[in-house]
Amino acid sequence: MNARSIADTYGGNEPGLIPAHSHIFGAWLEAGILGAVFWAVALWKTAKILIRENTILFGRLSTLMTYAFITFVWDLLFSPYGAERRIWNGFLLASIIVIERLVKMQRLEASQWQVAARG
Repeated sequence: MNARSIADTYGGNEPGLIPAHSHIFGAWLEAGILGAVFWAVALWKTAKILIRENTILFGRLSTLMTYAFITFVWDLLFSPYGAERRIWNGFLLASIIVIERLVKMQRLEASQWQVAARG
């Protein structure tokens, strides 16, 4: 069997496409530089959550969330965007938005308590 028939048998790639082996480069190829910027921002926000807010926000779930976000970082850098990753990464992107809002609310409450303690 030659390579062409194996690809056709197992749902091979469409002709003329450049294979991309990461979310970032795949988005860059398909959507241009703004597609890559989208995933780069997601990578930056994920790294910020992992470094700053992980153990404070999640408590007992911090190990699970750390694993999920490290897997997300791995996918962004080394895995093509497809299959079940579309659903899982969508969930993690929504989680990032929720976590950012929770952090903002906690910081706002903390600053209000500091103002009340001073006044």
